Amino acid sequence: MLGKEVRALQHFIAVHLWPANPNIHPGRLYALFHEHVDRKVYDRNPLFYEEFDDLSAEWCQKINDERIAVWTAAVQQSGGAVGGIEDVPHLKPYIEEAYFGQIHDTSTLCSVFSTNDGFKGFRCPMKQVDGGWVPDFNNRYFTEDIPCTVAIYKGVSEIVGVPTPAIDEIMTFFQQFMGKEYVKEGSLCGQDAAETMAPQSFGVRCLRDLGVSAGGPGAGA
Repeated sequence: MLGKEVRALQHFIAVHLWPANPNIHPGRLYALFHEHVDRKVYDRNPLFYEEFDDLSAEWCQKINDERIAVWTAAVQQSGGAVGGIEDVPHLKPYIEEAYFGQIHDTSTLCSVFSTNDGFKGFRCPMKQVDGGWVPDFNNRYFTEDIPCTVAIYKGVSEIVGVPTPAIDEIMTFFQQFMGKEYVKEGSLCGQDAAETMAPQSFGVRCLRDLGVSAGGPGAGA
């Protein structure tokens, strides 16, 4: 398709655990704003990717590791019915492949973002106020990424029983500024959890509900 190789995935769980925005934006944002408090004003709005730093890479890697652990558990618990371990890539090699030829330094996770021509020019989700800048918690990086995609990582993790302390920390921190409660005491059971796109919002509680039974395919097996 369009001169690109198309590789079919075996189950849509793999798509929802892909190393896309929910593996990138929240880690970068948490590195930037983990010390944020109400009414704190910042003197500038940094570049989201070109100023990507080691702390941002560290949090993105934590999300990556939890995401891969969730996928690995899904593969093992389904007996491979959802696909193979190799079907869902790690973040760094995925970015290298997706932006091949546009990255000047591929030596670290930090550098594949900070030296990536495909990511140039994007500012952080902030808005200007008197005296400087503040995070814009109505921006899609928060209102879409947290409940619509990161929550799916979290929801699938609960289905397969894999702890996600980094994802929990990020969701719990940002939800307070969004006026929401998705995660409560480490579980996706807050008063606003049903607003998310997590599988549980649609009545999914186990692999069987996704058409996969332990050890093999088949919703009714």
